[in-house]
Amino acid sequence: MPQPVKNIRPSATAFSWNQEGHCRAVRLSIQRERLLLLSHWRADVAPKSSAIAEAFAAGRKELGCEENDFILLAPPTSGWGAADLTLPPLSQEETRAALEFELRKQTPIPPDRLVWGFRTLPSTSTEERRLRLFYVRSDAWRHWLKCAEGLAHLDIIAPAPITLDPLLAEQAVAFPEKNAFSYLPTATGREIAPLDAQTQFPPLPPIENLDPGSLASLTEAEQREYTSAIILAAYGLTRETSSDAKTLPRVPDAMLPKRHLFAQYASAFLLVVTIAFLCIGLLRGIQNRRAQIQLLENEIRKVDATNAALRKQFPPNAIQAAKTLETELLKYQDNTPELNAVLCELTRIIQPPSWLGGGFEWKATSGLDIVPITFTIKEPIGTTENQELALKLNNSPILGDAKEIQSMVGRNNLQERRFSLNARLDIGNERQIALEYAKSQVKEEKEEPPAEEEEMEEEELMEEEEEE
Repeated sequence: MPQPVKNIRPSATAFSWNQEGHCRAVRLSIQRERLLLLSHWRADVAPKSSAIAEAFAAGRKELGCEENDFILLAPPTSGWGAADLTLPPLSQEETRAALEFELRKQTPIPPDRLVWGFRTLPSTSTEERRLRLFYVRSDAWRHWLKCAEGLAHLDIIAPAPITLDPLLAEQAVAFPEKNAFSYLPTATGREIAPLDAQTQFPPLPPIENLDPGSLASLTEAEQREYTSAIILAAYGLTRETSSDAKTLPRVPDAMLPKRHLFAQYASAFLLVVTIAFLCIGLLRGIQNRRAQIQLLENEIRKVDATNAALRKQFPPNAIQAAKTLETELLKYQDNTPELNAVLCELTRIIQPPSWLGGGFEWKATSGLDIVPITFTIKEPIGTTENQELALKLNNSPILGDAKEIQSMVGRNNLQERRFSLNARLDIGNERQIALEYAKSQVKEEKEEPPAEEEEMEEEELMEEEEEE
């Protein structure tokens, strides 16, 4: 089934000629999803490059081709070669190296005497890449370029059979020339088969929604002469031309069309203006930076002058005396928490019904970063609110090294517990160390109840009995 044309431009013009000097051209357009043949042109001249170039110049004027028109040229269907290949996904350099290797297998002519390129064909697998290699002798390519000089400008030179896929995928197409051939679709690409004189084939290529336009008035034999031009013009409307123009043999720059000159000039002008503004902004930025540096240098000089004047007002030994005083002051600088902060922290941590009772010792010493503290709390026997008091004290940011050093049972059913700790600022891993230490202490106390407390409780009970 023929594939619909997925156009990228509204119209295209294609020229063709054969070895007998029969020149043909058509102009195609897309209108409401129909491929419409707008006009056609024909000329029969001598098979010389100069005569063909003159005929093409006349045909270009007759068809009304302008500078922005997309023009293609189809050389004769003989004098060149092609091969369909399947390669793995490769980079651009690796692909050209692999194709150059295949080129040596396809023809005995050295690659330096050939002009060659390729087209990328659709593939159903992501692990392979289908390519159509096209090559022609260098002298034949120069002959084609001489024939194309009459067109003034040109976009692509390619034989029509090279452009059959995917435009006419799965369609057999015949080109009626002196030695007619049919290009048959296969699983690996196109196969060329010669045609007999009695072989019948349609007058127009099997392109979907093709309206022959002015060709409808010609005979079938005359219509077949436009096969190459029609196929190449339809190919010129497709999206594949954008990528194929980069991989097929390139047309000389002198023959390429000069499209969108106004946009190019405008872009160049805007680029120049942008660069000028950037340079102006850069110069202003440099000037502002130099001005700021100059201002800072002036301020530094003023400060240096002021410092020099102040130094002259002091006696020579004033600096040394100031350094000595600073050293002495550093000796008496305490990096410890204040007493009021420690008392507030103890008040926050010790929960009722316990209270701070008995002696409280604050042993501050100049030059040390810690202050040893000893205090006693009283609480009813059996109270559990401050059971892990040492752990809570160690978790404080201004207290640490807390441990319970004595526990005894006094009169009136009260228990006295004595603690020692240091008032200091926290270090990085103190909380983790204190937590592990407190847990080990609590575990030891639970496993081995102190014998001294039991003896003290028995003595107190005996004293109470004696008093009674």
